[in-house]
Amino acid sequence: MDALSSFFGSQSSSRNRWSYDSLKNLGQISPAVQTHLKQKSSRVSSNYMALQFDINEKMRAILIDWFIEVHYKFQLMEETLFLTVNLVDRFLERQTVPRKKLQLVGGDIHAFGLQV
Repeated sequence: MDALSSFFGSQSSSRNRWSYDSLKNLGQISPAVQTHLKQKSSRVSSNYMALQFDINEKMRAILIDWFIEVHYKFQLMEETLFLTVNLVDRFLERQTVPRKKLQLVGGDIHAFGLQV
């Protein structure tokens, strides 16, 4: 984590801007951040759809296909698509969703993913 502390420690306190030297260290931070994110459990269990009583894997696939169409139509970043799919899966793992509400939940999570 030395790269993180050196990057954030080199921030100019008077103007609250990043210095050129701190931005050069950005490449060193990436592996540290990636390691940290991999350690956090953002993966869902493989059988989370078994908890859903009203929706199935095919309905989830249709929702994901809709996300992909929206992303290509509006030329959004791929990272936003990956984040949206991850958030949907994590939500479905923890909360049962009725069939009528699946697209509404997906749209809300998609809108949230665009703001992040």
